[in-house]
Amino acid sequence: SGLVPRGSHMVRRARCYPTSNATNTCFGSKLPYELSSLDLTDFHTEKELNDKLNDYYALKHVPKCWAAIQPFLCAVFKPKCEKINGEDMVYLPSYEMCRITMEPCRILYNTTFFPKFLRCNETLFPTK
Repeated sequence: SGLVPRGSHMVRRARCYPTSNATNTCFGSKLPYELSSLDLTDFHTEKELNDKLNDYYALKHVPKCWAAIQPFLCAVFKPKCEKINGEDMVYLPSYEMCRITMEPCRILYNTTFFPKFLRCNETLFPTK
């Protein structure tokens, strides 16, 4: 599966891209790293990804869901990526982080608003 432990995180091979200052935020929070990856999503460009992220702002109206899902969305849409031993590696959100969103956000789970790549499965999200 290509997963590699990195401290308490799991990483896997991915394509990293440098985030520009304009895009180096997630829901208004500045990201503390320079490289990210689109490989955990279905998107091909940063613009597509940012447009979709803007759609998720609507979840702010469901505060319990928003509190749980905001860090998770950032971990999937704007994950930290870095070169490790000369290879691009992306940090994966954990399965636990995904599970936390299920209860408060359960109304979204069977809607098209919630793409398949956000559903909790242990292939995409390694357990700690």
